[in-house]
Amino acid sequence: MERAELALYPFTSAASQYVGELDFDLDRLINSRAFQSARLRGEERLIQSLTMGISKPSLTNTDEGRVLTELLSYPYARILVSCLNDSYLNRKYSHAEAEAAHSLLLEREDFFLREIGEEFGIHAKQHERGFHLHFADFLKYSTTLKAIEWKLINQRMVHGNVFC
Repeated sequence: MERAELALYPFTSAASQYVGELDFDLDRLINSRAFQSARLRGEERLIQSLTMGISKPSLTNTDEGRVLTELLSYPYARILVSCLNDSYLNRKYSHAEAEAAHSLLLEREDFFLREIGEEFGIHAKQHERGFHLHFADFLKYSTTLKAIEWKLINQRMVHGNVFC
């Protein structure tokens, strides 16, 4: 993944590895003036999660400062949510991050979707119009989703596979 992509998908192991290679210090993120823009963006992410949903900026690899700000804003927002210790806020923030990632993933090519899926243990198979996975795997990942469209009864299933 390129740096700009890492900033858009900060929850991936590749993004964590990249930040780790920067010899990143959490204390500096919280206290240093150098990381003020990342803290402000982290606060913005949290506020957006409660109002309109998290917006992801358009980034290129040449926007190194903005990429780093976006990457570091994610752990800062997670720290804020954790410190507030509010289960509603935690769910709301997590859902907003998931929605933001989902909208970005809809625009991606199939090989990238497979790569992200594999990272999270989702072993979907590609077919001509999308993906399919065994219904047991579908249930494993969808049971916590409340939206009616994610219920198994509303899915197309053939020979035990759910088509997405």
